[in-house]
Amino acid sequence: MTEKKTYSGQADTLRQRAEDVFREKAAGMPENVEALSPDEVRQALHELRVHQIRLEMQNEELSRMQAELEASRARYFDLYDLAPIGYFTLSEAGLIMEVNLTAANMLGVARGALVKQPLTRFILPEDRDIYCRRRKLLFETGAPQMCEMRMVKKDAAPFWAQMEARLAQNAEGAPVCRAVMSDITARKRVEAELQQVHDELEHRVTERTVALRRANEERRTDIINRKRVEEIMRRTEENFRRSLDDSPLGVRIVTLEDETIYANQAILDIYGYDSVEELRTTSIKNRYTPQSYAEFKIRRGKRKGDDGPSEYEISIVRKNGEVRHLQVFRKEILWDGERRFQVVYQDITARKQAEEE
Repeated sequence: MTEKKTYSGQADTLRQRAEDVFREKAAGMPENVEALSPDEVRQALHELRVHQIRLEMQNEELSRMQAELEASRARYFDLYDLAPIGYFTLSEAGLIMEVNLTAANMLGVARGALVKQPLTRFILPEDRDIYCRRRKLLFETGAPQMCEMRMVKKDAAPFWAQMEARLAQNAEGAPVCRAVMSDITARKRVEAELQQVHDELEHRVTERTVALRRANEERRTDIINRKRVEEIMRRTEENFRRSLDDSPLGVRIVTLEDETIYANQAILDIYGYDSVEELRTTSIKNRYTPQSYAEFKIRRGKRKGDDGPSEYEISIVRKNGEVRHLQVFRKEILWDGERRFQVVYQDITARKQAEEE
């Protein structure tokens, strides 16, 4: 609307200038045009044509400028209003000053109804302190802030949101908060499912260890029960390995030197390999990106001193050359009576791409 008003004002100004030029030229001419000589008539016509061409060129320039402004406005609409994440501008008091369509849709409220509303109105009461502390720190220190909280959507269940905020200034020079918000409900759900699977694996490993100890005690006390103990161990081993085979997460059992002893189908699918043997024979350097391989060598050095991390992220190169991002959980276990390591992998590529966007 502002751009159209600007163009209209420019057109009015141009019209006024044209009328002024006409009056100037007319004032210098005799009232009786017939009194002009042929040369004077030709000169007057020439000057009028020059001015006419100049006005036409200026009009074309204004039309071009209007088209550029319209294109710029369309790009702004695409980049701001149709962005896949929500944009907010908040006052120091926490009032919503500006908001894009994505953010309004996330909250289930018309954009116009959000302006000058406190953002806390749409935050679950239990999480409001998290947001208020971060907003206070932003305006006090100027340092960027990030928090995760549960938001309330009209006529819908609460959803998890991640907000990243930076300090800026509005047109009057007053400090404001520029914030982006993304829906991380799916990520939170995956994290909860991952924790559940991890806890289940932990429980099964504990059960297996307890069963093995109990079996050993029974064997020492009564050799007659050896067959029963062996059956318990076999079933426990089968159950444990079956849980690994059926796990939706990639699982490897490795030595301290990272030699693969066992790998389930999920980890082969993650790498795109056809067999465990292909996984074994492909060097770690070829499986990892250069940065992840450098980080692996550092971790390997720390593990020799029993100081390696139990949770970290890596970037791998699949068989087809595609790069994937994985979250890794590593734990020491007993495998066939030997000290081994259980390594669990979760594909977090989608989450990483969403964060980068």
